[in-house]
Amino acid sequence: MIDRFFTPRRLGAFFSGTFLFLWLFPSLRLLLVGTHEMRSLFDIAVTVFPDMLVVLLLAVTLFQLRKRIAEKKVTLTRLDLVFGAFVLANVVYGFVLAMMPKYSLMSFRITYL
Repeated sequence: MIDRFFTPRRLGAFFSGTFLFLWLFPSLRLLLVGTHEMRSLFDIAVTVFPDMLVVLLLAVTLFQLRKRIAEKKVTLTRLDLVFGAFVLANVVYGFVLAMMPKYSLMSFRITYL
């Protein structure tokens, strides 16, 4: 069932649409919410929507990667694992070094999402 939904053509359209949306989102947010801080549930929903979209994109990508690894179509090399561990270690180290969870989360969101 899920394999029929995640066809390469649909995934390509989803990725393209997501990147186009994320490219245009700052202007869209300014038009919908303005420059003030979040004051209502609508403001929160508009502000958090791109983050949820990126998390969905990551989940779909990881699902497809796991499926392809199980089918032996893709193999992760030792260098892939070292690179992934390096990125993860740097992110965790940055959080620990900052000692300010709120600002760390905000900077993580700006940098990686």
